[in-house]
Amino acid sequence: NQYVDSYTCTCPLGFSGINCQTNDEDCTETSCMNGGTCIDGINSYICTCKPGFTGSNCQNRINLCDSSPCLNGATCQDHTTHYTCHCPYGYTGKDCGEYVDWCSTNPCENQATCVQNKNQYQCLCGVGWTGKVCDVEMVSCKDAALRKVVPLKKLCNNGTCEDIGNSHRCHCSDGYSGSYCQTEINECDSAPCQNGGTCLDLIGSYSCKCPKGFQGQNCELNVDDCKPNPCQNGGTCHDLVNSFSCSCPSGTLGYICEINVDDCRPGACHNNGTCLDKVGGFECKCPPGFVGPRCEGDINECLSNPCSNAGTLDCVQLVNDYHCNCKLGFMGRHCESKVNFCATSPCQNGGVCTTIHAGHKCTCPEGFYGKNCEFSGYDCDSNPCQNGGVCRISDGGGYICDCPSGTNGTNCEIDTINECDSNPCKHLDAICQDKLGDYACYCPPKHTGKNCEIYDRGFPGGLGRAVVPTLDATSYYAKDLEKQRQQCNQNKCPVKRGNGRCDEECNTYACEFDGNDCSLGINPWANCTASTRCWEVFMDGICNEDCNNPECLFDGRDCEESLQPCNPIYDAYCQKHYANGLCDY
Repeated sequence: NQYVDSYTCTCPLGFSGINCQTNDEDCTETSCMNGGTCIDGINSYICTCKPGFTGSNCQNRINLCDSSPCLNGATCQDHTTHYTCHCPYGYTGKDCGEYVDWCSTNPCENQATCVQNKNQYQCLCGVGWTGKVCDVEMVSCKDAALRKVVPLKKLCNNGTCEDIGNSHRCHCSDGYSGSYCQTEINECDSAPCQNGGTCLDLIGSYSCKCPKGFQGQNCELNVDDCKPNPCQNGGTCHDLVNSFSCSCPSGTLGYICEINVDDCRPGACHNNGTCLDKVGGFECKCPPGFVGPRCEGDINECLSNPCSNAGTLDCVQLVNDYHCNCKLGFMGRHCESKVNFCATSPCQNGGVCTTIHAGHKCTCPEGFYGKNCEFSGYDCDSNPCQNGGVCRISDGGGYICDCPSGTNGTNCEIDTINECDSNPCKHLDAICQDKLGDYACYCPPKHTGKNCEIYDRGFPGGLGRAVVPTLDATSYYAKDLEKQRQQCNQNKCPVKRGNGRCDEECNTYACEFDGNDCSLGINPWANCTASTRCWEVFMDGICNEDCNNPECLFDGRDCEESLQPCNPIYDAYCQKHYANGLCDY
């Protein structure tokens, strides 16, 4: 099926419509002639004719002679409203069904006796007479001429005489009859001229003068007025008498179907198709991408499998077009080309681009990371966190401020708690001032302390400060030194003193600095006993665990964990807004 979300029906003759649901009307005003009634069929019609007419289109008048009403071989003549029978010899009546009563007319001469047999009669002649009606005397031609007192040559009038035995006989010329050829034969008596032709009797012959529309010796031929066919646009011609009639196909009008009715109604063709009028219908010229009798079908260009390359994901049907959806890493009209992801130089900050499947990879220089090396790892170096907030690198890039209680915001710049709400200032006249994560009490005279809770006669009033009790410094430090020396004994520092090894737990003033075992002089690796030559790999950027101890100076801090990369989202934002004259929290 070459249609998208559609279908077409190929209709049998006589039906139309999107689903072939319409039986086409085959009857027109001229389908049935002479008042016949048209009954529509399937790709056809039937005419019910009025009395007196017949034919597929009621075009023929019924010939009254078709039923052979005339009997005994009589000739029938149709006169539209009636018929007449021209009877053969010896018959009479309307239908020539009766015998002529010959003897009643006394046809026999010279006392002959008339005898009738069916349609014939016979004269029984007396002695000396012969002939059909016994009018020929049985003598020679010469004697007969003498007795009739006529010249011998004129005895037989329009014929010649011949002696036969003791009698004679006349041989008549064409067109004459009778015993002596005295009667001219009227060839028109047999009514040879048909279809209303006029008969002209001639000597031994006849001539028919035919009415218009007929021809032939006996006017038996109806002139075919349908040759050549005068009906236009496929009309059917019906020959009449000296005329014709056209049965016009659906969609045409006029005497000879010369008028073609325009069948291109609005909306006949879908999808901007152009309607072309035809006889009894129309034809649609479809724009590119559409097919069907009414351009109702949208051609599915994807059926020809244009997106057949390996890089194709699928084909999308469009109007008179298609689109190939490509797999990652492919491009082009038919996904025939691999994408060079490094062509646009996506790697920033000196990163090196390498094309990989369905994308690219950036090898970033030190201090940068991210898909395109767009992020920097030094976001906390600028100490962005305010009010004592602690900065740390976010796992996704950028930094996060861990804010102290009472503050909030990206950089801990927002005071979230009003410490004065708890009324910390104890004196009724004291004024509390809220601060970030703190508060201050402004005390009246003679009252001081953090909360104005201490009475002091000499205090003039103002900002109250916490009073720290004073201690005897000598007594305090002496007690602390004694406490540290007890710790030295617990760590067995007196025994470790002077063993040539730096014992960190004993390297304090109270423990006499481990007998100066931790003072290494000009050779800082004097106490380094690692198997590795730690001074050669010192601060080389590689962690050597043998050297990661105090004696070997912790391998130059090579084993310390590096800072986590900053959040790329914040880093990219800050790079864009760096030094723009505005403070971005």
